[in-house]
Amino acid sequence: CSFDIDDCTNFNLQYITNFYFQKYNEEKIDFDIAYLATYDNRIEDTIKIHDYFQKNKIKTLSKIFTYKSIKIKESLPKNMEIIHKIIPFNTSYRHYLKSKIILDIAHPHQKGLSFRPYEAIGMNKKLITTNADIKNYDFYNPNNIFVIDDVNKFESMLTLNENRKAKSQAVISKFIDGDYTISTSSYSFKGLDNSNVKQKLFSSARAIRRLSKYSEPENHYTIDQIKQAVNR
Repeated sequence: CSFDIDDCTNFNLQYITNFYFQKYNEEKIDFDIAYLATYDNRIEDTIKIHDYFQKNKIKTLSKIFTYKSIKIKESLPKNMEIIHKIIPFNTSYRHYLKSKIILDIAHPHQKGLSFRPYEAIGMNKKLITTNADIKNYDFYNPNNIFVIDDVNKFESMLTLNENRKAKSQAVISKFIDGDYTISTSSYSFKGLDNSNVKQKLFSSARAIRRLSKYSEPENHYTIDQIKQAVNR
């Protein structure tokens, strides 16, 4: 069995997902982000992401396990702690419960989802992940899961994402609060004051991108023209 669909295809294995051990439990939040991992070939990406957290004063609980015999070659930011004792599953979840967000840095060439996304679901936490394949899962929601497509562009991605959300929110607010005339006729309507509509729009990354680019059209069409276009 394997949780990586490519391995299942290449080696004729049975596909099985990971799972979570702990469900949501009310606990005091002390950190913005929690990250538990081992010292391996992900370290450079880990450092870049933690540099951003440190620069922006994002409170991070980060523990990197390695054996005492392995020398740390890289210069680590202060918000990364090296430990020499493995944190077992039956206690690791407590670190996540104390944080708002779980960070997941996938191994290179890994396509299947690790435990982190499922732990985020079980503990009702938001997730930051470098595994872009999560967008293909039915539980993917850009409101709760931020995907780092390129670690080198992490900061610009966050800025772009926040700008898009702000512009999308402004467009939605305009339709909620606005009074508009449709076409050249004197039809008018009072916006989209519906929480379900708003929720669905913000659960779609495509909708957020499109809304952020929206501008009022210069041309106005008659109701008959609109009906003809809709019925095509």
